Amino acid sequence: MKRILLIGIFIFLISTLSVIQSYACTIFVLTDRDKTLFFNNEDYTNSVTRIWFLPASKEHYGVAYVGFDNNWAQGGINSEGLAFDWVSGFQEQYVPNSKLSRARSNPSEKMLQTCASVSEAITFYKKYREPSFAYAKIMIVDKSGFSVIIGARNGELYFDTSSQSRGFGYGERLLNDLLTKSTRPDMETGFPILQACYQQGEYATKYSSVYDLRSSEIFLVLPDSQKTIININLPTELAKGRHYYDMSDIKKQLSEAPRQISRIKRFITNLYLYFKY
Repeated sequence: MKRILLIGIFIFLISTLSVIQSYACTIFVLTDRDKTLFFNNEDYTNSVTRIWFLPASKEHYGVAYVGFDNNWAQGGINSEGLAFDWVSGFQEQYVPNSKLSRARSNPSEKMLQTCASVSEAITFYKKYREPSFAYAKIMIVDKSGFSVIIGARNGELYFDTSSQSRGFGYGERLLNDLLTKSTRPDMETGFPILQACYQQGEYATKYSSVYDLRSSEIFLVLPDSQKTIININLPTELAKGRHYYDMSDIKKQLSEAPRQISRIKRFITNLYLYFKY
């Protein structure tokens, strides 16, 4: 208890000085030999937030996506223990090579539905175009704790891999101070750090998501109810079929009949860019 209190005080003092205000979202992974947790704060102007589920098919893994009411996934986890999310606010002169294949609509969604590991995800982004790398970076983590940060530099993609706890985004300086090899991968340690990285103002944090990549547990928190953590089991939800929950009313909706997805196709056909600033 004393250790948690000291961590909380340290986080408060550091966060008042160290938070990077130019980036939207904070993401980090905590991992050791036994556990891997992936943490995310979603910072944006839209307050209508959702989580939706697509069961596995013959060629696709089961997935849970998080995002807003435009049904454009900002992050997610699949049935194989692979997860991703984005940080925006970068400016790079990047245009995808014309030789790369086009992924219909959101490439991240296709990646999550077809890749089971970070290595496979790296291969995916070496094959498919992703224009978002001109202004954003993605972190992808698998259940082994192996992660990659993909971004653009000097017009080319780079792939920064690691098997250690790390993170970046709005609260990057805070993360650099707190994430070490000995940082425990559990909610009791990671969630206070995530809370310290909340953004305020116009682009305030709209929700937090945490994925336990080895147990397939999802934890959701809305900033206006910081003490209420919603626990969702991915296999249980995938067994219910294609459905979604509105995060603002998720406690009630979890006890009701699933809200079926009727107009969301596996890959949305219209092409557009969603700028998450």
